[in-house]
Amino acid sequence: MCSLSTFSVPWTSLCVVPSDRVWDVCCSYNGSSSKVVMPGSSRWRLALAFLATAAIVGGALLHVNLVYPMADVEGDREVDGNCTPRLSVGFLKTHKCASSSIQNIMLRFGERRGLSFVLPPASNYLGHPKPFHRSMAPALANRSGYFDLLVHHARFNEQEMRHVLAPGAKFVTIVREPAELFESLYSYYDLVKQFRVSLDRVTNSSLVWVRKRLARKPLDKLGLNQMSFDLGLEPFQKPLDKLGLNQMSFDLGLEPFQFNDLEAVHRFIRHLDSAFDLVLVAERMRESLVLLKDLLCWSTDDVVAFKHNARAAPFRRPLDPQGRARLRELNAADAFLYEHFAKRMDDRVRDFGSERMQRELRHLDERTSFWYSRCVGGIQPVRRLMKGVSTQKRKYWTNAKVVGFQAKDSRSKECHGFLAQELVFTDEIRKRQKQTLPTRKPLVATAKKNSTRS
Repeated sequence: MCSLSTFSVPWTSLCVVPSDRVWDVCCSYNGSSSKVVMPGSSRWRLALAFLATAAIVGGALLHVNLVYPMADVEGDREVDGNCTPRLSVGFLKTHKCASSSIQNIMLRFGERRGLSFVLPPASNYLGHPKPFHRSMAPALANRSGYFDLLVHHARFNEQEMRHVLAPGAKFVTIVREPAELFESLYSYYDLVKQFRVSLDRVTNSSLVWVRKRLARKPLDKLGLNQMSFDLGLEPFQKPLDKLGLNQMSFDLGLEPFQFNDLEAVHRFIRHLDSAFDLVLVAERMRESLVLLKDLLCWSTDDVVAFKHNARAAPFRRPLDPQGRARLRELNAADAFLYEHFAKRMDDRVRDFGSERMQRELRHLDERTSFWYSRCVGGIQPVRRLMKGVSTQKRKYWTNAKVVGFQAKDSRSKECHGFLAQELVFTDEIRKRQKQTLPTRKPLVATAKKNSTRS
């Protein structure tokens, strides 16, 4: 039992205990304990005990500085002492579901801790619109042989994603009311030019005609994607291949020929219900973030989210009841999917407890306000933010319809994480991984190797 002399530093307590034949150096570090036994009682053994104490203290302080930079001390990084933070997460990023805000949470968490991400060699798409396959992830030469996080656009394939993520990874995604999602998708990607039909006509024409007109085109008839893949180039893909009706269901793995098959849709939803540990709901973002924090055992600051990739007001269109109803009919698979997981959210919030939820929401609002006031100098349409910006940096803004953040302090690394646009953040992580994982193999070489094994 440790007694007599005790020295305390953050997360560490040490004690030096004299006895007839030993010096025991007892230490507790984050709840663990150990003992260093030194026979005899001469002065040099006392000196060794002192040095051991100093080494443990120094190691603890070094750990603090490496894992939790001093810039973070001001924040709220404490987590529930009854659980262990989850370091491996598969986040299925659905289109136009506020998923960029959730992705930013994951990017910040992983970058602060030096975790590994499944990243494409360029851009922010992992094989989409093809279902994810392990060959889409670069080879990783670290001790575990797994990645920690998968958070970029990919079509869900549970078995293949679990193959590249660390065992025990938690799976999370987010859904949004289907009519609102489709209006956002149609505007953001300017699909009127792709489909050559206005949204007004979509909502006022027969279901059969619209479904045929907006149907996804067969992939890669000319083999152009495969040729690009073999040459190590970006895939030659038209937006029509990956964007359209029932976008959530498509991203989550349902094939277009199953969209109107009620039995297949319900079977698909049951599979997702068992595969995902948590399905967030965009319309209930604050409660979703609290549940995400609870699931992953992260801190409140870890799940603070700003609204990323949001359209400016002039590009938003309110839907009338008739238009909303028609869009839900057209996106029937998404409507079934959304209603199921909206009900699941009701159940999870109820099980979490009303008082506990309100307490967590107040704390989340406080921390969100703290970081917003500390980091955000203003919000401007991207077309204004791009004025005077170099061509090299402009490439990161792929859509002029959205608004972006102006940083209050451009030198703050913590604020940079909260405000960074997805492509900027992704490129920074990609560069880090090229240094820390120097034996990463290119996508093409990895794909060929895996194809020969199968």
